[in-house]
Amino acid sequence: MTLIEVTAYVNIYGFFTVIILGTVESTLNRITFLSNDFRTKACIFYLVCASLLDLIRIDFGIIIRLITEYFGSNLTVTSRVVSKIRAYVLVCFNWAQCGLLSVFSSLLPCFCI
Repeated sequence: MTLIEVTAYVNIYGFFTVIILGTVESTLNRITFLSNDFRTKACIFYLVCASLLDLIRIDFGIIIRLITEYFGSNLTVTSRVVSKIRAYVLVCFNWAQCGLLSVFSSLLPCFCI
């Protein structure tokens, strides 16, 4: 095995590891935060939304990159829509996530009354 082959295997298994661990982590966060003990806290809605948005961002970015690099289907070149969505999710979604979470946190007192 050459160094290039080893690097390719490490990258592929690394992608799958991040997808699996990220999905499990996000699911466990949502289960924990939605339990009866934590539902009465005001910040839990914020944390559940942040966990869900992180899951979308991480899984979408890794799956598109995995398809692009290792399965020969370069969707970002052939499809303009996928290219624009990928750029938005990976770059702008961080700012959009901050904006959404700030809106959630400002609207949260309205729902708690």
